[in-house]
Amino acid sequence: MEVDNEGRMRSVLRSVFLADEISKSTYLIFGYVIVFDVTYRSNNLNLLFAPFVVVNHYMQPIVIGCTLLA
Repeated sequence: MEVDNEGRMRSVLRSVFLADEISKSTYLIFGYVIVFDVTYRSNNLNLLFAPFVVVNHYMQPIVIGCTLLA
């Protein structure tokens, strides 16, 4: 996420990327194909929501991260 000079989140949110440790390890296993789709826009701040999705060995989608982009 974007922070100011003192390491605090900016008062005006511009971009935030989220992924936990399980998602990171899932990426290492199944990360050879990633879908990044920004066509979904539903919040009142007019930010793009973009999931990072991989497909596992059962052909099931797994969300490994997401972002809100200005």
